[in-house]
Amino acid sequence: MKFAQFSIAAMLLTSLGLICTSSSFAGEKLAFRNGFLKTIPSNCVFKKCASVQIVPPSNGYVIVTASGMASFANDVSFLELTLGTEPGSAGPWLYRVTPGFRLFQNFSVRYVFPVKTNGTKIFTYYLNGRLCRGPSSDVSVETGTITAEFYSSSDATMLSQPQAQIQSTETGTNLQVNKP
Repeated sequence: MKFAQFSIAAMLLTSLGLICTSSSFAGEKLAFRNGFLKTIPSNCVFKKCASVQIVPPSNGYVIVTASGMASFANDVSFLELTLGTEPGSAGPWLYRVTPGFRLFQNFSVRYVFPVKTNGTKIFTYYLNGRLCRGPSSDVSVETGTITAEFYSSSDATMLSQPQAQIQSTETGTNLQVNKP
């Protein structure tokens, strides 16, 4: 199990321009919350869906992961989710969820945040969402879990900008764009 956690984290760090350089198998510190339900109105304004706090012991990276389900009122809407450091605002990238023929859609979003700290500062990360298209309706976002996992800076090395290119993936009805 620890190997699987390390592999996922290593792939995520590598895809965002970081390379793991130590043999640690899991994050040094983990924060976890679950059970959030938020209704997002169709006004194209970001709303806070969930949050998690962590106190990293030193400089390094925090991997934030949020998973859950979105319930749509109609099939012409789309939900944009983002992870960031401010409630109700856009983060560094967007993850788009569209209902297609199913009005319930699962989601899982991740992002790596660099942190600089002396070990006493509380960092809060937010899952924010907005509904921008469709008739006047709402979407319910149920965040099953949101986690923050800390890795020290000795566990990762930044790649040069040409090596850390924009990541864009489209799978089914989901579109994810990461910009380092």
